[in-house]
Amino acid sequence: KLTLLHKYNFPEELFACLSQLQKNPNPRDPPLYLMKDVENLLKQYNYEKDKKTWIKERQDKIIKLNIENEQYNTLHDQVRYDHTERLERLLRKLHDFYSNNRVY
Repeated sequence: KLTLLHKYNFPEELFACLSQLQKNPNPRDPPLYLMKDVENLLKQYNYEKDKKTWIKERQDKIIKLNIENEQYNTLHDQVRYDHTERLERLLRKLHDFYSNNRVY
């Protein structure tokens, strides 16, 4: 994230407009993005006149894509794995969720 902010002068508000690569097994690892996606997004952003509207549309598109991916992954988990494996995956997801959302 810091590399993108400093090296590419990447605006902070555009991170919500990028789709992440597969989530890392360790929730403490930073999210990963394809550099081609970053470069294309910056080009589109710099080309747009109404940046706020464009950012909102891109964020909505990414949110919708993430929901579709999560639905697909859930369906895939239900069909592919047996009961024990499903339980293990569910516990891992709960662990990841609570590890990322700790209140200090």
